[in-house]
Amino acid sequence: MKENVYAEEKIYMGRLPQGSDILVSLGEIAKKNGIKTGQIQMIGAVQCAVVGYYDQDNMAYKTLKLEGHYEVLCLTGNISLKDEEPFIHAHVVLGDDKGICYGGHLMEGTRVFAGEYIVRAFAGEEMKRVFDEKTGLYLW
Repeated sequence: MKENVYAEEKIYMGRLPQGSDILVSLGEIAKKNGIKTGQIQMIGAVQCAVVGYYDQDNMAYKTLKLEGHYEVLCLTGNISLKDEEPFIHAHVVLGDDKGICYGGHLMEGTRVFAGEYIVRAFAGEEMKRVFDEKTGLYLW
């Protein structure tokens, strides 16, 4: 098992624009600020969402489209490099107006109503994603 040790370099905090795609916006923040390795978190609300579940048997993501308004109860993830570009890997838990929760891998198509993010950029060796044949995923 390989393990890297990092020093926190910078912390970015802000609000995502209403109507923007969360995954795309976080990727733009990473790219604009040259973040190659980091951690992300966000709270807020979404106008609609797309979450994924990785089907281990078929080695493919299944998606669930959620229409309507949801609270972002927890969004957490990381930033690393995939094909030399910043790549956002995030999971999200969303709650509806009855307190029912939905969650999974954050996918493109999840639109912000209000979103407050924190991005922690780390100094040190870059984490890179490479294809892993056993899982069918791009992993560190």
